[in-house]
Amino acid sequence: MTKKVIICDVNVLIAAYRRDALTHAVGFAMLARLIGGSEPYGWTTQTLSAVVRITVNPRIWPVASTGDEKYERFNYTYN
Repeated sequence: MTKKVIICDVNVLIAAYRRDALTHAVGFAMLARLIGGSEPYGWTTQTLSAVVRITVNPRIWPVASTGDEKYERFNYTYN
């Protein structure tokens, strides 16, 4: 028997987190459905690293997130 796990994409996590993202409503809804659903889900450390790297980049976001803010928010995934 093969077990399935849904692995979140970096784009979904960024859209769900960044309220100023054009796709925030869609990304937030997707993540909320996933978290509230019955399917097992997760994300990789590489994905979280990409979320931090992208969202702290001021060339991408006019008001970039801080690295500390990102790590605090995602810290619970390692506890």
